[in-house]
Amino acid sequence: MVFSGTRLEIGPLQALFFAFCAILAFSPTASAGHCRVGRQENLRHIQDVDLKDAEGEPLYLGYKFTHYMACLPYSISDDGYILGVRGKDRYIPLDDARREALQAQGLLPTPLPAYQISAVDKVFGYSAWALAAFIPFGVGLSVLRRRRLARALPDFNSGLSHLSRREFDKAVTAFNAAAAIAPKAVPILLNRAHAFAGMQDHARAISDYTKVMTIEPKNVRAVLSRASAFRAVGNLGGALADCTRALKLSRSELTYCSRGAVRAQIQDFKGASKTSRARSSSIRCP
Repeated sequence: MVFSGTRLEIGPLQALFFAFCAILAFSPTASAGHCRVGRQENLRHIQDVDLKDAEGEPLYLGYKFTHYMACLPYSISDDGYILGVRGKDRYIPLDDARREALQAQGLLPTPLPAYQISAVDKVFGYSAWALAAFIPFGVGLSVLRRRRLARALPDFNSGLSHLSRREFDKAVTAFNAAAAIAPKAVPILLNRAHAFAGMQDHARAISDYTKVMTIEPKNVRAVLSRASAFRAVGNLGGALADCTRALKLSRSELTYCSRGAVRAQIQDFKGASKTSRARSSSIRCP
């Protein structure tokens, strides 16, 4: 078990940034690498028809809608049926007169198949407004988070001081006060788990290590520390699983040693020897 001296860090507007990236990732303009302003026409296929355009290209019956863009779409219009050129980004408008004439000749079905603009296209069509609405919400969440971390910081630092002096009961009290303010802050949960482990309260230590791993699945320190707690309560299967998990995340000396120790404890001496050889190999060829 390694006691952590990590201080609480107050992050930037991460929620807002990730939300913006998620919306922008669905934008057809994202792959083009530029911000589009104006109209973006979208053609959708309904069914192939036995018709050709003036250049002899085969056509299909489809429909068209338009996104009105300002980097992201802020509006959408349903433009009705079209005759699209197969495999091309071209179309022929299908007004009422042309539609009726082609239906009379049996070249188009009567009535035309119904269509509906998909929910995804509709939602995307107003994504600029969604982002605009999210900005104050995201800012509010970030401010709230920063205030909570700032309020939790004195209790957290007090807990670290007690932990460094091995005053585990006082450390737990301080970390509890910090966790009451910021219940999902990983440094608080991780160090409180260390304090529980120092008190030999391994059940509550395992609970906090598990919470950390839920929030940060790749937190190697939490995984190895939970393995140590599992060993302390005799759950060697859980300890071995955690050591194997840690080894997938980090091929460090500590992860090899931890898994080798568990294998030896369950009298899997062949496995322990194999782990030792793998560790030696990893040291020679990092």
